[in-house]
Amino acid sequence: MLSRMELRHVRSFLSLAKTLNFSRTAEIVHLSQPALSLQIQALEEEIGGKLFERDRRKTVLTAAGVAFQKVFEFAGEMTTLISLMARNADLLTKLCERLKTDIRSGRLLILRTDPMQEWLDPLNSPLFGSR
Repeated sequence: MLSRMELRHVRSFLSLAKTLNFSRTAEIVHLSQPALSLQIQALEEEIGGKLFERDRRKTVLTAAGVAFQKVFEFAGEMTTLISLMARNADLLTKLCERLKTDIRSGRLLILRTDPMQEWLDPLNSPLFGSR
């Protein structure tokens, strides 16, 4: 039976992968150290492999741990990219609506401006005026 990976376990893993310190990570994620260890063990059982090599003095990521970390870092980057794309799509939609209004009213004025400024903020560029 396929179980669902718990997001809180993944967050704990990512924090531990960054600090490589159970005590510090437990504080960061607001858990006791034994509770954090149980979360990591549950995650390791779920994926079927060890994510960390640990002893009393140090904690290091295994090859599986490094791969697992990269997968979730990539997923985070993709989420950020998708969010930016959605924001830009909203800006483009507003810009197109503004253009339609200006064309219908005969108010469209085309000027040459700094293209970088338009790229960064097309709705507030001198070409289209502020709104």
